Amino acid sequence: MELSIQERLKDLRMERGLTLEQLAEQTHLSKSALGSYEADDFKNISHYALIKLAKFYGVTADYLLGLAETKNHPNTDLADLRLSDDMIELLKSGLIDNSLLCELAAHPEQASLAFICKRLRLNYKKLSEEEKKWLKKIAEKSDLLKNPNPQRGRK
Repeated sequence: MELSIQERLKDLRMERGLTLEQLAEQTHLSKSALGSYEADDFKNISHYALIKLAKFYGVTADYLLGLAETKNHPNTDLADLRLSDDMIELLKSGLIDNSLLCELAAHPEQASLAFICKRLRLNYKKLSEEEKKWLKKIAEKSDLLKNPNPQRGRK
């Protein structure tokens, strides 16, 4: 799911825990302009404001415009990622959901619990925090979810 410029700007501001007033103070852009950039009826953002906000948040202008999904690694060399040609082709093919793959890699514990819930036909999002805690405790006893590459006692 691609985020709009408005959503990206609001998410970045919220990640920093800033109000529009605080952002205006720190960027020297007007509060009303900043609010309009995040509004549903967003119309236009000046080049100056776009560049100023990209620098302030430490992201690329391409990210803010929705032209790139990565916040600050727009031109990462594929060799640095150590991906095989087959994996690159698979990622480019659209046969797998790349955003889901990123979520799985970034949050493996939550992904494991979501996998268990899917297999049990439970809605993970509808579980209470207490239920999630118990599910996690139970899942820790499963051999299926244990790290296949133990760090201690290697053989």
